[in-house]
Amino acid sequence: MGAITKSAWKLRKSVAHPGAGNTITYEIDKGGFLEDLMIIARGSVNVTGGTTNGTATGDFNPQAMVNMFEVIAVSAGVYPDGTLKRVYPETVHTRYMFDTRDELPDYLGATIAGTGSTAVYTPYVLRFALPKNPEPNETSLWTGGYTGLQLIITCGHGTDMYNGNDRNWDFSGVTFDIYDRRNQGSPNSTEVAVLYEQDIIIPINGANTSWNLRDYLQQKYGYLDILALFQTTNHVLTDGILQQIVNIEDANQTPFFYTVNPPALKFRQFPEIGKTFAAAAGLYRIPLAEDFMLSNLIQSPAITLNVSNPGGANVDRIILSCRRVAMPAVDAKSGAVSFS
Repeated sequence: MGAITKSAWKLRKSVAHPGAGNTITYEIDKGGFLEDLMIIARGSVNVTGGTTNGTATGDFNPQAMVNMFEVIAVSAGVYPDGTLKRVYPETVHTRYMFDTRDELPDYLGATIAGTGSTAVYTPYVLRFALPKNPEPNETSLWTGGYTGLQLIITCGHGTDMYNGNDRNWDFSGVTFDIYDRRNQGSPNSTEVAVLYEQDIIIPINGANTSWNLRDYLQQKYGYLDILALFQTTNHVLTDGILQQIVNIEDANQTPFFYTVNPPALKFRQFPEIGKTFAAAAGLYRIPLAEDFMLSNLIQSPAITLNVSNPGGANVDRIILSCRRVAMPAVDAKSGAVSFS
């Protein structure tokens, strides 16, 4: 097994909130292997004016201060590039639960509600090295493999937390601290994969008895898992949408996971998150590579579901969060790598 060398933590940059709907672009420093990025939104949010708070959404509050995280890579000729991450705060928060059996709440217990000033200290963690992988350094990102490596933070609006809200939201008191954790690589040269994470929002137009989501999953990649969040009116997580996983097929259209009812999947995932049914409403992680072994990746999967539509057409939705991996032909550290 390839051990990870000692990790180094560092606060890289502090950036003022650019205002709702605007973005922060941060050039990730080169050097070593990136294990994770931690972004902390700290300061205060001031809500004034207007006449109505609107209806609270089920999106995590105050995590929904951020609308999206992206990591964009430009290859130096060895590692693959493109959008390595495109994820929403809901899945960042939920992934942390599945990865660590714990939550990552606001340090101050903040929930922004109504008018006034609310102090926040809200963390987000973007992972590159998977903590459950028996060889965790397999997915550490070699920063030297890129000429450009950017983190893009798209800031959310007040209406992301309160639908129909007409208040004035002032985020100027918020600062984003960007930390990273990286190492110098393993002595056994186990850095052999690039981890992609992508979230896709899929509206549910009606109840069905067979809905194949193959077209939503990028092909020609090996998949670790699929995390699905089922949301109804005002983005509230619910167990009332997913009725059954009919099957999951591999690239050869051979089913290997079929006729699974949601409670059975929940029983399997309880040890992963330490939650009750109520606390884990609407959350399902569908394992494809058991125990996160990269040797067990499922190529070009397809998933077929049965769903109901309690909120009505285009109200209910799925956030489909996929972890997929690009694998090289040979060891990345030697420089003789070919990604096809």
